[in-house]
Amino acid sequence: METLSNLQGSLTLHLHGAFRVSTESGKVVTPRAEKAQALIALLATSPNGERSRQWLQSKLWSDRGSSQAAGSLRQALVQIRQSFGDAKDVVSASRSRVWLDLTKINIAPANGQEFLEGIDARDDEFESWLTLERSVRETPAPARPILVLPKHPSHELPRTWTISVDSTALGGDLANWFAQLFADAVSRHLRDFFSARVVVGPADEMLNPVLSAKVNAYSDSESSLGVRISLEQQQTGEQLWAGSQHVKAHGGPPIDDPEILRLLNELVEAVGDALVGSRLAHLDDPDQLCRQAIRGLFSMKAENVLTADRHFAEAFDRRGRGLYLAWRAQIKTIQKVERHDTDAKRLREEAEFLCARALELEPNNSMVLATVANTRGFLMQDPHSSLALARRSVQLNPGNPMAWWALSSANVYGGDIKSSYLNALNARNLASLSPHRFWWDNQLFGAAVVLGRLDEALKLAEAAYAQNPNFRPPLRYLIAFYANAAREEDALRAASALTGLEPDFSVERLARDRDYPASLIHRAPGLDIDKLSSII
Repeated sequence: METLSNLQGSLTLHLHGAFRVSTESGKVVTPRAEKAQALIALLATSPNGERSRQWLQSKLWSDRGSSQAAGSLRQALVQIRQSFGDAKDVVSASRSRVWLDLTKINIAPANGQEFLEGIDARDDEFESWLTLERSVRETPAPARPILVLPKHPSHELPRTWTISVDSTALGGDLANWFAQLFADAVSRHLRDFFSARVVVGPADEMLNPVLSAKVNAYSDSESSLGVRISLEQQQTGEQLWAGSQHVKAHGGPPIDDPEILRLLNELVEAVGDALVGSRLAHLDDPDQLCRQAIRGLFSMKAENVLTADRHFAEAFDRRGRGLYLAWRAQIKTIQKVERHDTDAKRLREEAEFLCARALELEPNNSMVLATVANTRGFLMQDPHSSLALARRSVQLNPGNPMAWWALSSANVYGGDIKSSYLNALNARNLASLSPHRFWWDNQLFGAAVVLGRLDEALKLAEAAYAQNPNFRPPLRYLIAFYANAAREEDALRAASALTGLEPDFSVERLARDRDYPASLIHRAPGLDIDKLSSII
């Protein structure tokens, strides 16, 4: 796929530095009105170079009524066409959408200049969009390329895809009630993690579901229940995954049983696998971008984390969910912990904006609440807000391991270490088959450290490092643990590995710098930090 900067077109847009539009001959054809300039920028940075009229009006004339905003948009389009002259056909519009022909547009390179420097469209919504765009582009990695994507019929974006959830039961009323409750839990879980339309009930041909989750519950006694769930590709009938559990009823449907909740998370991973695999390559949906971004994010490689940030931003451009902004806020936390970016002030400011917007868009999404809680606790050092959001996340979806992870993290910084350990253990059990198991091991490790369970913490840190050698936190603590146990060769080996990932690392910083992201070594009972001096 080509970027705009590689295409030959009739106009060149300068989006970095002062906004400017010029022809092939060098003639400047920039519209005078800044609203018109902002309109061009919004289109040039959009998928396919197109947006709905309503979306554009909401970004540039959010303080006006719909009819007045529509008239202002028409006027701006007239101004653009007049300025472009012979190249006016680069801009097209229908009754519902507006687009730029990106095959006739070149984007000038950034050359280190600020994105849309000095532009003032005098609209808060545009300023919010601009802040998000700058947060992506002003990173050490190259600016996010503007891709020329295939046009969709009638210039429409892809429709939301559908997952159907159907349930059946054998064995009486208890099994039937359990099947319905479990189907509801499946639906809630999928909605927290994906943007797909989730429909509970028999698959409707009119909805044309892409995937089908089939729940079968049975009861062989008054105290015993079983459930099986399978994921199938609806069109072909191919089974993509299946899992089952058998649990005790204890007087009612055990919908919150840990084994049942673990099954829900296995389903989420199966849907994620289908999205990033070849079976659903035809979708072209933001969910695919999101799952690819999550895979890249948890590699913990700096370049992959930046790419994940751009994928989440692109997913938000296509379907403006708070979920994608919350993941971007989580990235800012990871960049701080992994020391991919040492500008703590900028990371905090960007995260604050992303968190606020994410909560505004999806205040009742458990994943949004969990990632925002974690960001508020670590990056913004607001333990009270972190704890309240994490508790709300668990309340909304007790099957979400990230909710328990966030609650455990909030407990650590709030001083409730016993609860932190138990909540981290719960998160780890729920996500026991996750491909990112190191993430859950590391959280349990942190709680074990502060409880003084050093032998357990050491094993967890070694396991987390073995699963992902690019993940820096376990290495930092392993250096201190090995030094504490007089295992100097192991400590030196861990320090060498960390220096390979973090060139400015020093054991002195680990031992003395309270702002270095390994603060729990100062709170670990039985850990003698002075022993680090043996390897300095």
